[in-house]
Formats: sequence, structure tokens, C-alpha cells
Amino acid sequence: MATKGQKESVKVDGRTVRFTHPDKVLYEATGTTKADVLEYYTAVAPLLMTYAGNRPVTRKRWPDGTDADSFFEKNLPQHAPDWVPSVTIEHSSRTVRYPVLDSPATLAWFAQQAALELHVPQWTLTNGEPGRTRRIVIDLDPGEGVELDTTAKVALRVRDLLSEAGLESFPVTSGSKGIHLYARLDKAVTAASASKVAKEIAQSLAKQTPDLVTATMKRSIRDGKVFVDWSQNSGAKTTVAPYSLRGRAEPWVAAPRSWEELGDGGLTHLHWDDVLKRLDSDGDLLDGLEGTAKKGGSAKKKPATKAPAKKTPAEKKASSSGSASRAKKSSGGKKSSSSSDDEDPDRADTDADDTDGSTGDTDSDGADTRAAEAEGCDASPTSEDAVVTSLAEYRRKRDRRRTPEPFEDEVETDRSEGDGPIFVIQEHHARRLHYDLRLEHHGVLASWAVPKNLPTEPKDRRLAVNTEDHPLGYETFEGTIPKGEYGAGHMTIWDRGTYECEKWREDEIIVWLDGDKVSGRYVLVRTSAEKNQWIVQYMKDQSPDSFYGGRDNPKSRYPEGDKSASRSGGSGSGGSGRASRSDDSDRSDSAARPDTPPLPMIPTAAEVTGLPDDTWAFEGKWDGYRVTVATNGEQTRLVSRNGNSMDWLADGFPGLAETLEKPAVIDAELVILDSNGVPDFASLAKQAAAEGKDSSLPPVELFVFDVLEVDGVDLQSQPWERRREVLDLLAPALTEVERVHVPDVLDGPGDRALAEAEEYGWEGIVAKRRDSKYESGRRSKAWLKQKLLTTTEAVVGGWRPGKGGRSGSLGSLLLGVPAETGLAYIGRVGTGFTDKQARALLDELEPLRRKTSPFVEQLPADARRDAIWVLPKIVVEVRHQGFTDDGNLRQPSWRDIRRDKLPGDL
Repeated sequence: MATKGQKESVKVDGRTVRFTHPDKVLYEATGTTKADVLEYYTAVAPLLMTYAGNRPVTRKRWPDGTDADSFFEKNLPQHAPDWVPSVTIEHSSRTVRYPVLDSPATLAWFAQQAALELHVPQWTLTNGEPGRTRRIVIDLDPGEGVELDTTAKVALRVRDLLSEAGLESFPVTSGSKGIHLYARLDKAVTAASASKVAKEIAQSLAKQTPDLVTATMKRSIRDGKVFVDWSQNSGAKTTVAPYSLRGRAEPWVAAPRSWEELGDGGLTHLHWDDVLKRLDSDGDLLDGLEGTAKKGGSAKKKPATKAPAKKTPAEKKASSSGSASRAKKSSGGKKSSSSSDDEDPDRADTDADDTDGSTGDTDSDGADTRAAEAEGCDASPTSEDAVVTSLAEYRRKRDRRRTPEPFEDEVETDRSEGDGPIFVIQEHHARRLHYDLRLEHHGVLASWAVPKNLPTEPKDRRLAVNTEDHPLGYETFEGTIPKGEYGAGHMTIWDRGTYECEKWREDEIIVWLDGDKVSGRYVLVRTSAEKNQWIVQYMKDQSPDSFYGGRDNPKSRYPEGDKSASRSGGSGSGGSGRASRSDDSDRSDSAARPDTPPLPMIPTAAEVTGLPDDTWAFEGKWDGYRVTVATNGEQTRLVSRNGNSMDWLADGFPGLAETLEKPAVIDAELVILDSNGVPDFASLAKQAAAEGKDSSLPPVELFVFDVLEVDGVDLQSQPWERRREVLDLLAPALTEVERVHVPDVLDGPGDRALAEAEEYGWEGIVAKRRDSKYESGRRSKAWLKQKLLTTTEAVVGGWRPGKGGRSGSLGSLLLGVPAETGLAYIGRVGTGFTDKQARALLDELEPLRRKTSPFVEQLPADARRDAIWVLPKIVVEVRHQGFTDDGNLRQPSWRDIRRDKLPGDL
């Protein structure tokens, strides 16, 4: 790495990016450099392109570090590389040429500019103009005196309201003060429509909890409350992008979090390196927000590493809004303003008209639009408002304390991965016998009461009364609803199966039902909106070719845009019913390959030391890449915990498929071991970037700890103990393969297992309930993980004064370990102590001042700048997560002074 003042360039995604002053410190408190920023943005490039791509980007820059002045920059400067895409947007008072994020190289250029914060609107670009959005964001901004944990409690309430509206939500700690909540919409809508949905949620919560929440923007009433800011969805506003750095005292990130974290208490913002480690262990917690397939977390890569060329997943079919602001180049967007975390100096421009004058749903791909119209399977309503299904009416009519009927999230749906949307007909002996037809649609069961059941002859037309939406768990409900309750009477399942959607409109629905008793093409036509009356008819023309024009009739297709498709594994896969006529010839080249293995089960972070070994088993936690592996006796397939193919590593374990001699699916971890036999994640990340071909690094090893399937027998429903017995039977064959291991189970209880892991230098342990089933792709509390933190004792050789909020106090301690002629530098620590502890440390350090450095070698420029040297007498203990390649502490945190030790004792 070049020293300050020198120039160099880095190769990113096939482009050469000029990169100067890599050692320049941008975050004084932690010593985070410009090179670190580049490393981080290169590593998370695929994710930033997912959530901030295809949008105009407003940058907030700190050229001299976060302790100095910053400024917002909207215009793309003239000196920018010609390969950085741009969009020209006409605002009310000026015209702005924005950059558009399209590649890791563009992110590297942002890093060169010290653009730490990336702010984007929620809408994406369509045909060079502001398009629509498939997501909303709600910004929870804590007022004076409100802690982050209190804000998290409000977030959980907002989550419940969004869930009631049929919207899945994803929390992001902003890295500044509050929490951002994102939710995916089933239909691309205008910014005005998205704002309307968010505003309703905010106002509803403010009415429920006026003592804690406000939806009013007036700052004078925010003290002691959380402001639920819905306005970030305006077409004229921007929000800091998920995974963006923040320009604060420390390198915090707008970091996706799990709902479990928000409920556990002790919530804090995360540093960039924390986010990278979480991505490697937990994957992208926003997966599903953009409605794409698994997005692939991020291996920690060096700046010169080519980042995955993942294209932005912005919706290609988002409609043009015909906004008052018009884009003039290849991409476009409306006026941007800042997140509520920061005041944008250009906020005066936000008087642009938020009301989109729609010119119709013009698809960016005309051919696809015509095909969708021909198939007539748009499940979305024709209005521009967001599709917000709601179970509020269902809950209003029922008392969950009195009725055995299921409520949302109480019953798991009974289906196999790959099934299409389901239908169910329930025989309901209420006041009058009738049959309830229910069709899965947008995460609920759209329902009709059909007094005489479905017709079976084309000439027979029957009444169907549209009733309230039911939760998906109702598809398996049978039982007696008590007298006095809504719908009192006995209910049984009369028929059940899957269906294909041919058309779904506000007043007409055509579906192909495929059940045991009912099968065929049906049409539902609305006759009276006031009385919710429809007519259901068995269609005279039952030929698939009558609609599909001779093309293949897709099997069990979900309505276009229905989020159920991604939940059940996609729209074109198996399930019961008419056999698919898709041409298998396209798969001839991969016929011998095994099926893609299921995603791994994910443990929940928790304290495990007190767990008994009679109900829990304990395994080592390996610092590597989690994978599931499928073999069929001939070939092997590897998939990461994010669903990404890692088949290139299969060649690294030759003979694995042949050795097992039968089809199998196993759960494992890819690991590189250092010379002491301890997992070395940094080397693994480098080897992964080289796709296993870097001969200067050790080869990748495979540690196997679970088995999901053997010889066609699915073991996922079996308890862990049974699966472990099967794995032990396979172990002799597995371990015959070079670099494949089956680690032993650790002795319990939890504290003993953790001590053993610490002795071996492992990352931690995983505790698994002995009776736990395998929950593919889910984070479960049946598996718990606890990481170990390393502690190191070091000598204080100097300190640096704090800046900004720490001005006049202690900024960081310069640490070393005794060498023959002084101290060997191992890094600095600037976190972990309170203001009171910092003052006490200064009181002890002041009398120890000296003029010269006690360190053997000259410290890096960012460490020695403004340094105050001291006599090396004070021994301290710090927590950290290992050492970097150059011997510095990784993520150090000050713990305490070791008054029982002298430097000579180290």
C-alpha cells in the first residue's frame, strides 16, 4: 500500500480506478483509513448495487475525515471517469447531473472521493426517467432522551402493523441515531402511493401509543418520543442506503439486523468490519426486500479483487411515472434530499411535485408486456395504490381466545417446496350448509362462500359471496367454531390442491384448479361490488390452448407479482396436477448433476454456557463459509448459505460423490486452517476470491456436521440425534476423501464445551437441541451459537487526543508488547471505555509523558499524528477478534487496567 502523498491505482471489476492516499485516516477514533473504506465498499458492492443501484446517488463526503467538515455532493464532477454512468435531472431551481451506481468500480471511485454516505430515493429508474418503487421505508428517529432499545421496541410495533397489512419488513440500524424499516410491496407503485401507505402506518401507531410515538414533523414535540417518519418515501427525498457507511465518529454502517436482535435488548450500531463478519456468518438479512433470488452475502475481499458482477435487481417492469421532473439522459430520477439523520443543504429543492401524473403502465420491455397481457395473469389491482392485503377484518370478527381457528403465523402451511399456489374448499356446517372456496393470493387466502359448491357443468352458474381474507394457515383448518362466535359450526376440508392463475382482475378471475375432487378451468365474475356478489362458472372451453395460444401451459403458476412465488420456490416448479409440458431438452447438459441442495439451518446468537448436555449437543463453530453439499454418486454440488453456487470448489474434493456411492445431502463448512490448525478466515476469503486456485494459500477443507438426506430418504424431519447417528455411519467414507473431516461432538455442558473451543482457538461453539428437526433456510432457536472473544494484554506506549465529540479527552491508546529494545506496536484502541474511564486513564498517563516514542519501529503516520508518548509502565487488557495480516489487533475494545502485572510480566 502506498504511503501518504503517493499515487496508485487499484483494479476493480476489470477497471483501473485511481486511488490516492490509501493510508489517510477518515475515522480518527478507530484509525479507519481510506483503504479500509475501499475494502468495505468492494466487499459489499453486490449488496449496495441491489439496494442502491439503478438510482441517482447523492454523496456526502468527508475529504479530511469525519472530524473535519463534510458536504453533500449531487453533481457528478467533470473529472469523473467516463465509465461512471450519469443522469441529468431538472429540478425546480436547477439541473443536476447525478452519478448512478452500476458496478463495484463506481463504488471504488466513490471511496476515492471519501464519499462515505450514499443517499438514494426509494424509486428506481425506468427508461431514463423516475420510475416506481417496490418498497417503502419508515424512519424511526429517536428524540432527545430516547435510547436505541426504546426505538427498537417501536420498530417491533411497526413490524406488527406492516405484517397485519400483509407486508414483510426488514430492520436496519441507521448507523446514526435510529432505525430504518423497509417493506416490500407486491406491486410497483408511485412515490405518492408509497408515502400514503407509510403515512397510514405511522399515524396508526401514533394513535395507539401517543406517549411514545409521534408522526408529526414538528421538532418541538419529539423529546422523549420516537418520530415515525413516513416522508422518506416522497419522490423528492432520499435515505441513506442499506450497507452504506456513515460519517460519524466511528465507522458505523446502515446495517441490516434480525428481529431477534431488536427484541433482545442491548442494541448498538455496527462497524463496517462487524458487518462483513456478519455477512459471512449470517448472510444478507435484507434478502427478499427486492424480490430477487438469494443475493449472496459478501466475502471480505481486498480492493484489487474483482467483485462479483452482480447486476442491479431493480424491477425491469416498473412503470414510468410521468413525473413533473424529467430525466434527460440514460437514467433519471427526481430531486433528492437527505435522510432525516442529516440536513441536506439543497432541501429547498424539495418543492417538486410529488403527485405523479401517470401516463399509464408502460413496461420497459414491450415484448414482456405483451406476453403478460396475452397470458392475462396480472394479480395486481388496476388502481395505482399499493397492494396491501389485510387480515384486520378477519381478526375483528374473531376472538382468538374463544375460537380454534388459526391466526397469522400460528400454523405453518402444509406444502412442499416448489408447490404452486394452493386452493382449498371447506365444507362449512354453519347456520346454513355452504362451501368456502379459498385461493392463495398475495400472502393470504382470498375467500368466497359458495352455497351450492362449485359447478361441474359449463351451463351451471352459481352464486359466490366474497368474504374477508383468511390467513394461510386456514388451508389445513378442520374443527368446530363455538356457538356465539362468527361462523359458528363444524368445518372440514372437502378438497384441496394447487391452482394456476390465468387472469386476476378486480372483477374477473380465471384459474385452473387441480385437486382430488375438483379439476378444471373456472371463472369468477363480480356482479355486485356493494354486496360482494360474484358468479362462479365451470368454463365451457377447458383446452389450455384456448388461452395460451399453443404455447406451453406453465405448471402451477403464481399470479404475476405475488410474493408467495418466492416463498414457495418460484413459479415454474413441480407440485400436483397436470403434468408440465416444458421441454426437458434444455436440461440435457446437466442431467447427471444432483439437484440444488436446500439452504442450511441458521443458529441464533445466545448465551450457551448454562445449557445441560442431556438435552443439548455441542459442536465447534468454524470461522469459514457455510455450505450445503449434494451428491448423486457421480457429481457434487455446493451452495452457500445465501443460495450462491460454489460448484467451483467441488473439484477441490475429488472422489466425494463416488466415495459415498449413493445420493446424499450434507451440511458443512468450508475452512482454511493455519499452521496451528486454527481456522483462518482471511486466507479463506482470499482463496474464495481466487476460486480455489491461489497456490500460495493453503487449500480449502470441508468440515461436515449434519446430514439431510441419504439415498432418497429425507432426514430433515428426524431429530438431530438420529441425523448424527447417520452421519457417524457415513464418517468413515467421508474422511477417506482428502481434506474432508467429520469433527467430534464436544463434551458438555455448555461452559465445558466453550472452554474446549477456547483451548483450541476456535471461533466459538454451536449448541443444538438433541430433538431438533432441520429447518432449512431458517434461523432457529433450536440451534444456538456463542462466539469467543480473544483477550490480549499490552503495554500503553502513547495516546492520541480525541477530536470532535471527544475534544479535550482521550481519543485512543497506542499499544505494544515488550521487545528487546522497546515496544512492538500492535495497534490502538479507542472504544470500550466510558467518558469517566477515559478521564481516569488520562490522569494516570499525564505524569508519564516523554518526548520520544517507546516503540521499536516508526508507527504508521495515522497512528503517530498528534501522538503523546508515555513511559511504558501501564499494562491493559483488550478484547479483540484476532490480528490482521500486519500484526495489528482486529476490532479491539478496551477492557481494563491490569494492575496485577508489569510490562516485564508479558
